Amino acid sequence: MAERVARTIETMLKKQGMWPEAMRWAAIEVWAEVVGEQVAAHARPFAVSGGCLMVAAESPAWRQELHLMKPSILRRLNTTLGGDYLKDIRFSGRRTRLGGEPGAGGRGQSRLARSRQAGDHVS
Repeated sequence: MAERVARTIETMLKKQGMWPEAMRWAAIEVWAEVVGEQVAAHARPFAVSGGCLMVAAESPAWRQELHLMKPSILRRLNTTLGGDYLKDIRFSGRRTRLGGEPGAGGRGQSRLARSRQAGDHVS
């Protein structure tokens, strides 16, 4: 049953031309699987803008390391997603503490991220 529902949703998204954007956002869900536990502990994707995945890194050193790894990460993300959905990855300073708490800059999680943690559905 779940597979049939997933196929129906996929078909609807494709018909509406929304599939590429849905797959770009799916990159956030597969990030840890693609980069591994060590990298995921120090960097977290927080948004997608067009074909660009935005990732908050814990420190300038991690931003530099991730920048060097970017071609490999981008290729592996697109392979996992099953298409050439992402064109770039941008690494920024820490947007939130990696545990999800608001960071030093006073910015918290997005409404969608907070809702997902609470188990709510966002419309």
